[in-house]
Amino acid sequence: HRPRLHSISPEDEQTIYAAVDSAFRDFLFAAIHTGLRTFCELAKLTAEHVEETPRGMLWRIRSSKTKKVRKIPVRPEIAKLTRKLLKSAPSASGQPIFRNPQGNPWKKSTGVKYFLRLKRELEWTGDDPRSRYSCYSCRHTFAHRMLSGYWNDGVGCSIEVLAELMGDTPKTAFDHYG
Repeated sequence: HRPRLHSISPEDEQTIYAAVDSAFRDFLFAAIHTGLRTFCELAKLTAEHVEETPRGMLWRIRSSKTKKVRKIPVRPEIAKLTRKLLKSAPSASGQPIFRNPQGNPWKKSTGVKYFLRLKRELEWTGDDPRSRYSCYSCRHTFAHRMLSGYWNDGVGCSIEVLAELMGDTPKTAFDHYG
């Protein structure tokens, strides 16, 4: 197994946000803050997957790997962004919440092109570890931040909780992030 060691630093995250359009920024922001698989889960999220509860917003995601539906509690900043984007992708519209600048669903080929262009513009192509950043790095960033307690004043989560949030088995989560 190959451990997933590269994460986007908070400073690089802000640099990325400043260099991209709002559609890609929102997509990457949601990816970093939820750990969803970018193009097979996050890009397919619609209003029908969103549930408001007394304790906050949940996303019901069908895992592309395990085929199980998991409930993802989303952070307040993601809930706020989701509510804003739902205005243009309401229930029964069939529109994904996160769309590219042309209003179409994000596709892997489009996202990869955006990210490659971004790395060239930021002159990161020859800079290790930045040269290895990709849309999927957002997922690794989420995992490392959850384990380290980045969002919880240093209180990290367990491998089991991380596995549940990411739609992995605890063994897979440990192999990749343990």
